[in-house]
Amino acid sequence: MTWNVVGHAWAIRALQRDLALGRPAHAYLFTGPAGIGKRTLALAFAQALNCTAPPAPGEACRACRACRQIAARAHPDLFVLLSEEPGKPIKVEAAREMMHILALSPLELHWRVALLADFDQATSSTANALLKTLEEPPASVILLLTAESAETLLPTIVSRCRVITLRTLPTPEVEAALIERWQVPPDRAKLLAHLSGGRLGWALREVEDEGASQTRRDTLDAWRSVFSATRAKRFEQVAHLTKDRDEEQALRRTLETWQSLTHDLLLAGIDPQAPLTNLDYADEIRALATHVSAARARRWLAALQRVERGIERNLNLRLALEAAVLEAPSL
Repeated sequence: MTWNVVGHAWAIRALQRDLALGRPAHAYLFTGPAGIGKRTLALAFAQALNCTAPPAPGEACRACRACRQIAARAHPDLFVLLSEEPGKPIKVEAAREMMHILALSPLELHWRVALLADFDQATSSTANALLKTLEEPPASVILLLTAESAETLLPTIVSRCRVITLRTLPTPEVEAALIERWQVPPDRAKLLAHLSGGRLGWALREVEDEGASQTRRDTLDAWRSVFSATRAKRFEQVAHLTKDRDEEQALRRTLETWQSLTHDLLLAGIDPQAPLTNLDYADEIRALATHVSAARARRWLAALQRVERGIERNLNLRLALEAAVLEAPSL
């Protein structure tokens, strides 16, 4: 397991090649879906950059003081900038303070490394604060940015970075890693691997969340209840889901699960023998599909996808979700 990272071998080889040539870029942008391993890979790269006892060129021992402190995000020459709260923008004041410190010489390491996580959540002011450092980077500084997509960032930011676009992992690879490395029971590992869509980080968060199974059951119950609810009851459910703007992350997770379930419903309606993602509810979904046409399932899925896109555009979530639930099939 190169760099102690599961998968992404091609990306690791590209980064190692930069190290072997002695010419790492002054800025890298790691992109890919949430939970795919962008931050993990960035920190592994930081270790390889600064390992004091590398076993081979482009490798990290993971045992020296530098490697251990970088892994713990505790090294004085490693700076991590991220939002104080999930879903909230990165503050421009924090970015400016970090850029000021980066202008100084490293205290111990050869490279000062700044990890700017989830930079697609940065405001335009924060992004502009970074531009000067990107345009005139200190010789000893390497910036590592992460974002779900390069398209969400300013073109002037992207053009000054080497972009590393991570791909989802094969389901068997996620399943094997969960069993062998994190000792997850095989049945649960198989389910999480399918649900993850190739995102190992997502699966690991589910493993660590003790209430994940109950939350998942509650989300399924809410999704299923929409089909038999009156218009008024559907609107009541929307009001419950959107009553607290601070719970946007919870709404995102609910929408993600509802889309996954509805996609399975669509597949089961097209082909009763089609393999489904939600293995633990496959029988229920197939039974439901006998009463719901594929066309209705497709419209419901499209409506949910519109709501998810609306979150990114700061639309009125309650109105968007009310319009979506009206597209749900009725039983």
